Amino acid sequence: MLVASLLCRPGAWEKLKTAPRRGLARIAAICALALLAAVAIGSFVPDSKMLATGLVIAFSAIAMLQWRDMPTAVMLSVFAALSGPVLHATLAQQDVRRSFFGIHRIFETQDGYFRLLVHGTTIHGAMRVRDADGKPNEGRPAPTTYYAFDGPMGQAISSVRDKNGGKLSHVAAIGLGVGSLACHANPGEMITFYEIDPLVIDIARNRSLFRYLSDCAPGAATVLGDARLTIADQKEKSDIVVVDAFTSDAIPAHLMTREAVALFKDRAKDDGVVVFHISNNVMDFSGILARIASDLGLVALRNQDRVARPDHPDLRTPSDVVALVRDPTHMGQKALASGEWLPITPDASARLWTDDYSTILTPILAKLRLRW
Repeated sequence: MLVASLLCRPGAWEKLKTAPRRGLARIAAICALALLAAVAIGSFVPDSKMLATGLVIAFSAIAMLQWRDMPTAVMLSVFAALSGPVLHATLAQQDVRRSFFGIHRIFETQDGYFRLLVHGTTIHGAMRVRDADGKPNEGRPAPTTYYAFDGPMGQAISSVRDKNGGKLSHVAAIGLGVGSLACHANPGEMITFYEIDPLVIDIARNRSLFRYLSDCAPGAATVLGDARLTIADQKEKSDIVVVDAFTSDAIPAHLMTREAVALFKDRAKDDGVVVFHISNNVMDFSGILARIASDLGLVALRNQDRVARPDHPDLRTPSDVVALVRDPTHMGQKALASGEWLPITPDASARLWTDDYSTILTPILAKLRLRW
């Protein structure tokens, strides 16, 4: 419509016919390079729709600013019309599935090495599908992103295992994702996943998409439903209770209240560990958890893995993890010796998050204070 309106202006066709061809070619080359750059960037951006929309708006805005220069405005408008479809055709080679809880997108990185599951703006897991030589990756898959073996979550699991004599009797995991945690389990170790979205379970159990469950823990139980209700029925006491149930920008506040943490503490052994994955760009939940821990007679330890490793062979990403324990020694010597698990001093004046009270402002302000 923008192109049509420009061409309908008096004298538009004459100006277009007499426009210098070299100038038009230069504008076209710049626009094409911008489009190619957007395609390249889009392979690393989870929401390619947002990128395409931004590019259309940018081209259109510049075209309107150049409305007196008819040839330039028309050329920019043409690229505005083309950029959206081109980006979507190039980047949207993905499997999109919808459930009650939102839209899940499964796609491979542009280099073809990894397959990702993304919900909204959150990566719920990734798996290497091809090796550096381009051949299909086979054998036991290695956990990636937040669950890389050398990340905070991997360190917590291996440290508690060592403390327990080299074996975990049971792990409870709230939030399944693609099942990355399954490959942290050794043969003979039991793991139970609690997941609220049936579509996520279907995706994680589909070996043609992700092989963590099928190859590492085919006998792992997956319990469908809200974990606040389902984990209450768990008979076994767990060595570790992992809470990783963030869904896009939705905050599972009911899993971070005093009552919820008390339940998770009860499902863990006396020397067990409750681990929260709290990575978030705009909110910091460490203070909330430390305050709850103090009220329940627990100690909160935090491991902030801030180092970005884009070149890591297993797509390792930084993560922020908080462990709640009755005694710091329950984390195991490996974790304590690393010097990376630091105690969080609770703010006794802060109001407890409970089933009757929680406010999103608290973690937002806490994050802002860290940046200041």
